[in-house]
Amino acid sequence: MNLSACEILGFDASELMGQSYMVVAPPEIQLNGDRFLAGLLRHSEKIRSHWVLRHKNGNYLTVTAGFKTQKSAVFGACVLIVFAIDDKSDPVDLARRAQSERDASHMALSYGMLQQVINSIPARIAYFDCKTLQCIFGNEAFAIGHSQPVKALHGKPLESLLLPATWAFLKPYYERATCGQTTKFDHTENDLAGAVRHFQCDLLPHFARNGQQIGVFALSVDITAHQQIEMALRESEARLHNALNAEKELGDLKTAFVSMASHELRTPLTNIQTSSDLLQHYAEKLSPEEKAECLKDIQDAVNRMRLVMENVLVFAKLGTNSHVYQPTRMPIDSLVRQLVAEVDAADGHEHLIELKAPEGGDTLQAQLDEALMRQIVGNLVSNACKYSPRASTVTVVWWRQETVAAPAQLRLEVTDQGIGIPVDDIPKLFDNFHRASNVGKIPGTGLGLPIVKRALESLGGSIEVFSSSGTGSRFAIHLPWVD
Repeated sequence: MNLSACEILGFDASELMGQSYMVVAPPEIQLNGDRFLAGLLRHSEKIRSHWVLRHKNGNYLTVTAGFKTQKSAVFGACVLIVFAIDDKSDPVDLARRAQSERDASHMALSYGMLQQVINSIPARIAYFDCKTLQCIFGNEAFAIGHSQPVKALHGKPLESLLLPATWAFLKPYYERATCGQTTKFDHTENDLAGAVRHFQCDLLPHFARNGQQIGVFALSVDITAHQQIEMALRESEARLHNALNAEKELGDLKTAFVSMASHELRTPLTNIQTSSDLLQHYAEKLSPEEKAECLKDIQDAVNRMRLVMENVLVFAKLGTNSHVYQPTRMPIDSLVRQLVAEVDAADGHEHLIELKAPEGGDTLQAQLDEALMRQIVGNLVSNACKYSPRASTVTVVWWRQETVAAPAQLRLEVTDQGIGIPVDDIPKLFDNFHRASNVGKIPGTGLGLPIVKRALESLGGSIEVFSSSGTGSRFAIHLPWVD
């Protein structure tokens, strides 16, 4: 090392003699210096370049250096370095540039690692320019979801990646995001197989250091499996709720049935027991009229119990949908008259039952299920008689109703002059075993009207009630008219 070199670097010759060049080399040169010099020795190259060397005081100097391989009798193959201060370059600026190059290298490495991490995420991630909504970056999940290679996404407008209907739905959300609003929403779309997929989306505005918005991050998470699990849980909860309600309803029905049966069967059984005891022990003392009265009481009690059992069986049959619908084309007026006559006979002709038919009604025919019509008309007329005073009038009227706006219907109304129904009881009137609060000691099972409703529903019909306490009642049924 000559004197000029010592002056430039601030060292004495004795301090550097026998030392490695690394003493005056900055860190970035130290990292690759050995390989650089080894390459020079192998290829005997002559290289001229700008270098940065370190002064003894720690400062960096920019120099123009020449590298040349030589052979020495003492040292063998060696590298001669000739350098001089380069006044054209600022050592601080060069150091900064070197640092910038290192930072850029580290940033490129970090970006590559970040890209690998983002591509490994199953959620769709993309970044869009806030002014044009052109895609700047999209991960593999986003590219696959839009049937595009990752590299092909760059520069494509978001609208071009979506179906028109999907873009029409998403556009308002992205417009809010480009105005600096963080947006969260759910949406659905069809995948390549045509299956519906559910996504939860977040749009996050991205701002530069100066506060100006430059982009929008989009994150879409496929929540289809989560939705399916939630739906399955809701369905399971609904089934469990229905099962619990059904079990509770069954328990209530059992309780109501036991209560009804114990009441409705105890009285006729008591009458049978009393009349039979009279006939057994005092037959010789009873007149023929008294014996006949005892036999009639027994027959009435048996008929009452039979009616209770028939109502229970019909109710159960309609409740399990085991009734087979058997429509038959028949004259409506003849059927209604027959059913009213049956009730009148069972009532002992204690009420005046008026039947009104439309003009020419004796020629009208329709498809009807006689068994179900017997339950409907029979229960309504029977109830009208049961809850009305003797000798009062019960009116039964039917007609064909047809309008331009609605198909033809069979309308039938039963009106009585009985005790009526309290307003509070009307909403519960068709509940199983429910009886109005004003029936007193009038016998009944509380199944007649539920049977009527179930029979009507099985025929596609409906029923209306018009009543109040003490004013009588009017029941109106509507049935589809089938020729």
